[in-house]
Parts: sequence; C-alpha cells; structure tokens
Amino acid sequence: MARTKSLSVTIEPPAKRTNTLRRALSDVTPAALRTARTSAQQGRPADLFAIYEHFLSLDDEIGPALESLLSACVQDTITVIPTKESDEAMRQVEVVQRVLGDLDLMALAEELLHSHYFGVRAASLTWDALAVDGTTYQAPVTYELLPDSWVYAKRVGNEPYTTLHVGREPYHAYERGAVLLMTARKLKTGEDIDFTRMGRGLAAARFGVYSWFNVEDWAAYNEVLGIPTIVGTLLDGWGKRDKEFLEAAVFGLSSDSRAIKTAKTQIELLERKIDGTALYKEFGEAMAAIKAKVIKGEALTEGPRGGVGSFAAARTANGVRLDVAQKLCTRGEWLLNRRLLAPLLDLNFSSRLCTLQWRVRPAPDMAHELRVDETAHRLGVPLSLAEWRERYGRSAPADDADTLQRPAGTPRFDPYGGG
Repeated sequence: MARTKSLSVTIEPPAKRTNTLRRALSDVTPAALRTARTSAQQGRPADLFAIYEHFLSLDDEIGPALESLLSACVQDTITVIPTKESDEAMRQVEVVQRVLGDLDLMALAEELLHSHYFGVRAASLTWDALAVDGTTYQAPVTYELLPDSWVYAKRVGNEPYTTLHVGREPYHAYERGAVLLMTARKLKTGEDIDFTRMGRGLAAARFGVYSWFNVEDWAAYNEVLGIPTIVGTLLDGWGKRDKEFLEAAVFGLSSDSRAIKTAKTQIELLERKIDGTALYKEFGEAMAAIKAKVIKGEALTEGPRGGVGSFAAARTANGVRLDVAQKLCTRGEWLLNRRLLAPLLDLNFSSRLCTLQWRVRPAPDMAHELRVDETAHRLGVPLSLAEWRERYGRSAPADDADTLQRPAGTPRFDPYGGG
C-alpha cells in the first residue's frame, strides 16, 4: 500500500453564520429577494439558498422537475471499470465496488446533483478501516451532508479573487477525500464567485414568485433583475413581418421607451385586472412550463409556441433532455474520480488501475421506431412479427376470444402479417 494515513477530518461551522430567512420569514417577499440576491453576489448565499429551498419544497413545478432530472441521472449505477487488463486492475475494481456499495454512492451522488438547482452542494466523508476478503483497507465508510449556509466565499489576504469556503476553511485546504463539493459551473481561477450565476435556482425562483404571490411582487422582483414585464400579442391575421416587428418592439422596450408595431400586433404592460382575463391564465400556464424547462430542459421537441426543437432536445432519458442529464453526470463523474476514488486508490494501492463511469441511457423513442417499422414494412422489407411483439411489449393473443376486435369500418392493418 502506498499510504496508511486516514483522511477523516472534522469540519467546523463558520463563525457567526445564521440562516435568518428560515427563522424570520414565513414568506419570500420581493424585499427579501433583493437583499438575498445582493448578499449572494458578494459571496454570502445562505439567504438565497433559503429562498431556493422555499420554492423547491412548496412549488408544484420546481420540486417535481428537479426530482425528474435526478431520477434520470441515477437510473443506472455508477460503473467501476478497469483502465487496463490485469489481475491487479480487477482486484481494484472488486474492492472499489464493495467500498462504494457500503457507502451507498448513488444516494450520495443524487444529493450532490442538487447543485444543479442550488449552485453548490457539499458533503464530508468519514474514513475508517474496512475489511474486504480478509484484507483491511482505508476507505470512506459514511458521509454527512453539510448545511447550505456552510458554503460561502470571501477574499483571503490581498488576493484579487474570491476564495470558496466550506465551514471555517477554504475548500482547497482540505485533503482530497475529506470534502466533496459539487458546483453547477466550473469556477475559474481569479474569478469572483457570484452565487446568483450558479445553478438554476434564481431563474426558477423568478417565475415561482409569479405563481406564489401576485403580479406586483413579480414585477418588483423583475425590477431587481432589470427585467420589464411586457407581453406582446399577435392578433388574428398576423404574418411573418408582424411577428418580426413585435419581437423587436418587445425586446426593445427592455432598454428603450420607443417601439414600432403594426395593426396586427399588440403590446401590454402587465397590471392587475379584476376580471381575470384569459391573458393571466395563459401567462400562468406559461410560467409553470418555463419553471420545469429551466430545471430539466424537458423534451423540447416543441417550443412554447409549437416550434420544433433541436435534435439534442428530442433525445430524452425519463422525459428529461439527454444532453442536460449527461452534462450534469459528467461533472459528477469528474468530482467523484478526483476527490473520492483517487485518494481511495492512493491510500491502498501502488497505482490507479480503475475509474468511475457515470452515463445516462437515452429512453427509446417508441413512436419513432414504430414509424420506421411501418415504413420498412410498406417497402417490402421482411420483418419478424415475434420481434415486433417483443420490442413493443405486446404478447400474442391466446385465442380468438382473447383477440382485440377492430372497430367496425376501420381498415385492416397487420404490421408484419401481410394482411
């Protein structure tokens, strides 16, 4: 074994860090949002994280959307694969599989993936002696999730950039294997850390304010972000030119009070209306859809107005955009290999001969496959009826009484029977 040193450490809470919003506020007000956003931009995100938690716990769209994304990412286990063919590599694979199974790596990984919403998520590992097949190894045996309020950033000495802290210590001061910190975006050396730019929480909360409070609150929050509340409507008979003029007018009003519109367009500033017009119902439905798409980039084969999405948007895993889920897992894979697997191998072996692989499988597009099969059949390509039934989970009828009858007047179509 290369080393025998244990990596167990005690992470102490930061001095004078309190989560005032959870204690003092029952609701999230625009004023609290403004204060929390300013504080998070200056490296103190605890109050903003409390707001994120508020919406994650109570909102009908944000919570389920994040749960859907996480379930897509952890539908399979994280695989331990050898980096070369040898008996030593296979021994490492077996030991690592046992260690990570006892640690419940998938549960830990799922918790770390919450960084996609919050921006960061931290956990501390406890290492101890673990016997595997009669040999004792130094291994992580349990973990503890650290409170969100323990993560913050501040300037250290005369350094011209902001340093990320976990508890009392800078993150880089901990040995690899002691703390796992997953961030939603890669932090660049020398760049000030602005927690409002990390994760999807701020964008989701912006639309959550409209759903949970009222138009005035939503407008107040948008004022904080410098975003006007403007709705453009295409009237009956609109054409391409009308749409182009309207888009230019609506986007132009974000920085100018002048706009050009045609007779087939209409621009409204949102204000409270007592009669509850269809505009507000439609707008509320759009808000719900936007919150889900902000979190998980759900199957965007159709845009908000029915436009066709990209190929990347069309490929999904559990209803979640495959590219979104895979990018998230790739960041998690990098973290686990660098901060968990590497110290495990270095403590117990003379070389690293295995790695962790975290992949997301795309969900099969059954409707697309059925169209391909139908086209092939019509072109005369010989196909197997038994294979067709197996692919689409359809068993053969037991007898005539078990056969589903076609409605009267419908044309007969047997995919592979030639009828």
